[in-house]
Amino acid sequence: MVVNCLGCGIALNVPDEAKGRQVRCTGCGHVFMVPVDGAVPADAAPAPQPAAPFPQPQFGPASFQGAPGAYQPSYGDEVYQDNFNLQNVDPNVRAYWCSWRPETFSTAGAILLDIFTCSLFGLIYYGLKFSELPKASRNDFTAGKAIGFSFIPYYNLYWMFRFWYGLCDRINLQLRLRGRTDLLLPRGMATAMNILVICSIVPYVGILAVIAGYVCREIFIGKMQTAINVMAAPAMAMPGQEARAWQ
Repeated sequence: MVVNCLGCGIALNVPDEAKGRQVRCTGCGHVFMVPVDGAVPADAAPAPQPAAPFPQPQFGPASFQGAPGAYQPSYGDEVYQDNFNLQNVDPNVRAYWCSWRPETFSTAGAILLDIFTCSLFGLIYYGLKFSELPKASRNDFTAGKAIGFSFIPYYNLYWMFRFWYGLCDRINLQLRLRGRTDLLLPRGMATAMNILVICSIVPYVGILAVIAGYVCREIFIGKMQTAINVMAAPAMAMPGQEARAWQ
């Protein structure tokens, strides 16, 4: 069934078993009780929201309607730091950040395809995520830049760090917004696999570096795809999520 959050007003899908129990909004973090009849009382519902979902002075003359370029992030890369307080962010902005609805894909299939295509699958498939994920920082880039810059000789040695760091940070933000900090991607693993790629050109140790780099890369892809699959599931059906969502 669908109920509206009493904090920010967004619609939430909750199971029938949630009647009479407290749930936490995935958009703003507000905790409220779902009535037994499944409907939010009229006197408890939030006041009607203005026509423009976001304050126009902050986001420019065009209100956000999902059109590319309508939303301009007001934060820099500090939004991806562990000590950044998401509760201080405007609820409308958090709701936009939570608007990403990923699709599931086989974790084993992603690993095998990346191996069989010599990393081309991972570059293209996960590079496209940069255009799917809502922008939170002014420095966030799109899939065209993420994939295109990876084919520029020499510059791609720097860009592969930006590629995987950016993907790691943006997915980790989605995990923190959904309360799944247990699935955060290790940024250090992204560093290790990129360094091993560079070391592959060193004589005598190149083969070992290639093998170690592939192992590290596929472990990272496995963790990332697992996290994406968890976020793609219904919020209340996520394994281990009940303890965080229901008080």
